[in-house]
This record gives sequence, structure tokens and C-alpha cells, in this order.
Amino acid sequence: MRIAIITFILIFFTAFLNIKIAESQETAAEQPPPAAPAPERQPPATPAPERQPPATPAAEQQPSATPAAEPAPEETPALNIPSKGSIPEILWRPTRGEMPRYPIDTVIGELGKGKASDAAYNFAVSICAGLLSGDAKHASLTTLNAASRESFLSTIEIIGPVGYRIGSGREEADGAVSFLVRFLGREHGISGELYVRFKTRVNQETGKTTGTWIFEELLLDEVKDRVKEQQDSIYRYDFNPYERFF
Repeated sequence: MRIAIITFILIFFTAFLNIKIAESQETAAEQPPPAAPAPERQPPATPAPERQPPATPAAEQQPSATPAAEPAPEETPALNIPSKGSIPEILWRPTRGEMPRYPIDTVIGELGKGKASDAAYNFAVSICAGLLSGDAKHASLTTLNAASRESFLSTIEIIGPVGYRIGSGREEADGAVSFLVRFLGREHGISGELYVRFKTRVNQETGKTTGTWIFEELLLDEVKDRVKEQQDSIYRYDFNPYERFF
């Protein structure tokens, strides 16, 4: 009995499905086909720009009836050149007779021969070189007596000299030539005045006069500390050079 009922239900359900499928196919057949899409609208064409006639070059333009006036030439101002008489003599062109300028030492002032002759300066330099070497037999020291020579050498030896400076040469009233000298050690220095003289002698037999330079005198100041000298001269722009004994 149960099998018959189940069989009947299956038959009924199958028939119901067939009816629905047939109805759906009939409905689809009755609908019209879809319309074709409308063509896209094209934008209106832009008209080509009108061709302009070429511009007339400036050279082909007709000149104006009245030509432009030419500018007046500029007047050159007269140069006011002062006369030589109105210029101070110190500003005139150098005459090539000026004294040369040498380096300056903060203790003895300007270095170099000063107003002395070349011969006197060269002999004084030779004396300083001999004193620096410590050699009592140096040729420039032999014209000095032995006692003075040993005294100068021993005094300068105290500072352990490594160099010297010489300058401000001048001729004294008695004919001697003096120089300011400074001997430098690593820690100490000593300054003074060096005097040389040109001594002449007449040969009694021949009557000829000969001359030679001699080491006449050396006046030395006290030994000074170089560090203190440098510290004193750092802020001293207008220093007073070494003052001579005479």
C-alpha cells in the first residue's frame, strides 16, 4: 500500500514539473527579441581656421612724412688738471734717490745700513758674525785690543746667541760710524751700539795713504728676557726704538 502511494506521489510531482517547464518555454517564445543599441552620436566637426594674410615686414612699411631729428652730440667736459705747483712736493713722482726701506726690529728699529756707507756696513756685519761665532781670532775682531775682545765675547756668550740684527747706521761727528746691534738667544737677548772707523796711514817712504776699517767700540746694554720683550711689543704699534748712549 505504501509503495503504491509513494509511486503515485512521484508520478504526480513529475507531471507537475513537466507542466511548469512547458509554460516557461511558451512565455519565452512570445517575448520579442531585444532591440539593437542606438549608434553613438558623433560631435560636430570643428571648422578649419581661416588663413590670415602674412604681416607686412617693418622694412616694407612706408616711412613717415617727417624724419626724426638726430640727437645733438654730447659735449665733453674740460679736464681740470692741477698744475705741479699746486701739488705738495711729497706727492711728486719719486726721483729714485729715496732711501730703501728695511725690516724693523721691535727693539733697535729699522734694520739695514741706514745712512752709513756700504763699506762701513759690510765691516760691521763681519764684526757681528765674528762675535756670534765666539772666535777671538776672527779677522774682524783682531783690530780690537785683547781685553775688550774677551769681555765682549764672554758677555754675549751668556745668552747663547743664535743670531744677530744690525741697523740704523749713521756717521758720527768725530768721523766714526755707529750701528745699533742686537744679539738673540733662545730665551734672552742683548742690544748695544757698535762703532767702527776708517783709519788712514801715510807711508813715510812712498808718501802713499792707505786705510782700513777698525773695530773701535761696542757698548752693550743689560741682558733681557726675550719673552718679556715680545709681550711688551704685542700691543705697541708706535714703539720707540733703542735709544743710543750718545
